[in-house]
Amino acid sequence: NVLAAADVASGHLQLGNMLMEGARYEAALARFSEAFQCYSPLVSADSSNVQNLLGLAQSSREAGMAAAALVRSTSATDKGRYRTQAIQWFKKSRDIYEGLKLRGVLNAGDAEWPAQLSKQIAALGLDRS
Repeated sequence: NVLAAADVASGHLQLGNMLMEGARYEAALARFSEAFQCYSPLVSADSSNVQNLLGLAQSSREAGMAAAALVRSTSATDKGRYRTQAIQWFKKSRDIYEGLKLRGVLNAGDAEWPAQLSKQIAALGLDRS
């Protein structure tokens, strides 16, 4: 059932957001990755469904945010690995948002994401702390 699968994906996304608020970045990263994995087959089955594409873009964007937070975290033992993950997640998200922007289906706020994600990618590429 497509609606149930979308609800599961959305639930992972919401849990990830709660974990981010609690600074539990590794657990959040896992939830956002799970949300991405849940949205992916939905998008593959129907690439015209904007809501699922937005869920996929948001999942990968938030996974990038969680990985970037781990780069900044003093408790992270492998900053290079998290930096690479953050850049990969941000690129996935940017590509999805750019595709939606070209289709003319993004609202003004979401249309800003490709540029914002490019800035995040550049900052991570320059930051070698």
